[in-house]
Amino acid sequence: MNLFRKIMLVWLIIGFLFWTIYMITVKDVEKLIYYRFIYLYTIVLIIGPIIWFKRSKIKERLLNYNKFNNLTKFLLLGMSVVIFEEIIAGSVHHLTEPFNVVVLMQRVGQFCFLNLFTFTGFYFAWFFLIRKFKYSFQEVFFLAGFWGLYAEKIIFSSLVNPIYFVTIAPIFIFVYGIMITLPMLSVNFAGNKRLHPLLKYTLPYVVMFIFSIVPIAILYYLRIQFPGLFPPTEMIP
Repeated sequence: MNLFRKIMLVWLIIGFLFWTIYMITVKDVEKLIYYRFIYLYTIVLIIGPIIWFKRSKIKERLLNYNKFNNLTKFLLLGMSVVIFEEIIAGSVHHLTEPFNVVVLMQRVGQFCFLNLFTFTGFYFAWFFLIRKFKYSFQEVFFLAGFWGLYAEKIIFSSLVNPIYFVTIAPIFIFVYGIMITLPMLSVNFAGNKRLHPLLKYTLPYVVMFIFSIVPIAILYYLRIQFPGLFPPTEMIP
């Protein structure tokens, strides 16, 4: 295990320890915060390790599945991950409301629909990047992960609430890294164009932003015109 990965894992452990102690010791923690951590624990501490330890078998099966072309397979896997995660997220958010099967199904549908738009540019961008340029699996995992700090608006808390930022950031970095893992395991190609390190590590954010403009614009329009299709703003601002 290289030094960078060790640092990231230590940072992740510190983040989880902080929030676990916080929720155990602080009284009257907002329900939504508590339930969101159920989602985060599930993704990072359960789903992530399962994929990691089974990655060789998963990769072999995905590479041998040839019913779709590379782009279609990459996108379908990415969107399947989104739907799976949002089923958990929608269910967890419903725990803050009086239980109702119909409302539960509504919340799950709303979260899935919302994030199919938010992640479209993310997956298209990474397919483009790994086709053109040389990135290692670790580089993709963490570059995609750091994008999560922008997508979840966590980066904007770095100056306002640095303790919150430092402790929550590693958790979301791993969440977004996990979300790119299955699509990455499905590809048997890699770009061969090498970039200067400065360009290599900044270009993905420009590309992800550009690829996200159209789907996010559509999302904003639909959310204004048809708010019932999406989670309430108190759940997802």
